[in-house]
Parts: sequence; structure tokens; C-alpha cells
Amino acid sequence: MDSSAGRTTVACDRCGRFPKLSERYERRLLTTVMLCHIVDGPGQANVDLAISKLLAFRWPHDGSSFQFRAEFFNAFNHPQFANPDANFSSPTFGVISRTAVNARVGQFGLKFNF
Repeated sequence: MDSSAGRTTVACDRCGRFPKLSERYERRLLTTVMLCHIVDGPGQANVDLAISKLLAFRWPHDGSSFQFRAEFFNAFNHPQFANPDANFSSPTFGVISRTAVNARVGQFGLKFNF
């Protein structure tokens, strides 16, 4: 909020919400500048893939089956970087130093229904 020159400008807080009316007037003499969303991170594109095959059998009785499943998370192993460091006082301000999700993970399963 800035009350210089007889006008009041209200900025949102770090969570993106605007102060309540009572907060505006209790703090109207403060001249602190609050910045919101000043650093944007990269977008994310994640593809999960699941394939299953059902094989029917008549043993031990009708209606028995095997189900085979293969599941892959982040199937194309596309790197997805985390948000940059948003701390002004840090020497790594604006640097992306890690990824947001794990690398490709696969799992297989076999289920017998009877």
C-alpha cells in the first residue's frame, strides 16, 4: 500500500489476495511495496501411459482370466524443471536448480481373476 501524494494504491500479498478493507485503513501510512508473481517458472508437460491385456481362461472354471498391466509415469522422460529461486537476497535468485518430478518410472503387474 502506498499513501504518498494523497492517493492510496493497494498491492496484493504473496498469496495473490488483496487486503481486507479494515487492513487497508489500519496500514494506510505504510509505504511497503509488495510484489506478486514476479518470477514465472517453466511449464510442465507430463504423459502417463497404461496398457493392459485381458486373457480369458476356462480353468479352474468359466470366467477366469489373467490381466497383464504395464504402466509408465513420465513416459517420454521429458525433463520438467521446478520454479526458479524467488528469494531476492539469495545469490541464486532466478536460477532453476532442480526438477519438479521424478524421471520415468515403469511398473508391471499380473492379476489372476477367478
